[in-house]
Amino acid sequence: GRKRRPPAHNSMDEDWWQALADGEAASAGTGESASSRLSSCFAWREARRCRQVSSAWRHRWCGLMQPRELWDTELGPVARAQAWKSLLLDGLSTRALSMDGSSYEALCATPSAHDAAIQRDLSRTLPQEALFRDPAGAGQRALFRLLHALSLHLWDVGYVQSLNFIVATLVGVFPDDEVVAFHCVQALLFRHSMVDFYRPRFPKLGVTVWQFDRLVEGFLPKVHVMLHKHGVTSEYYAMQWFLTLYASDLPQPLVRRIWDRFLVAGWGVIAQV
Repeated sequence: GRKRRPPAHNSMDEDWWQALADGEAASAGTGESASSRLSSCFAWREARRCRQVSSAWRHRWCGLMQPRELWDTELGPVARAQAWKSLLLDGLSTRALSMDGSSYEALCATPSAHDAAIQRDLSRTLPQEALFRDPAGAGQRALFRLLHALSLHLWDVGYVQSLNFIVATLVGVFPDDEVVAFHCVQALLFRHSMVDFYRPRFPKLGVTVWQFDRLVEGFLPKVHVMLHKHGVTSEYYAMQWFLTLYASDLPQPLVRRIWDRFLVAGWGVIAQV
């Protein structure tokens, strides 16, 4: 198949895109995986029972079954965290995941020019959630540290408003593991090309807004005519939907269900909400 390439050329991106390519090449093999061959022999309900046979069977089916279960059902916090971690990090080579706890702590201890902006946004980020309500609580501390570390690690992005909602949603799913959350937010940004929403001049945002306007025109023509009459494009009402994947506008339980499906099926899910 066609190899994925970074949307822009810089050294930071090369590590992540090469890691994705390395992981995909390692898993490609001769084509069809053993799990895929097994799936053609079992109905969905029978496949679920196969995982109860032994740990080996459970491991064999894990990568195949998680996306289907994540799409169909509310898995709960523990299973969701496992599924998101698998969907975001599986297939990445160790090169992309080389940052351990000590390296993350070193980033957290390094001053950042974005700290004041990050601090101002903490109290505005999901204040309705108990995890982020207390200014001195674990949620806001983790959010600050992660945004601080990202502002240094993603040096061509730094800190941009809206990233706080993306990171906060991941903190809610991985409340006890900042390093995993740090890896997952990077994987989310690069696997789904979200990083171009936040780079200078927002290179992807204009294209996405135009595409969404065409969807409104095609599926809701009367709405499009009325919006066009008043000079309203989706830039006025939908930008935060794309920049935060609805995390700034909808309750977190609903956001997590949207992200469940987004991680399985990609951007088509966001346009259908």
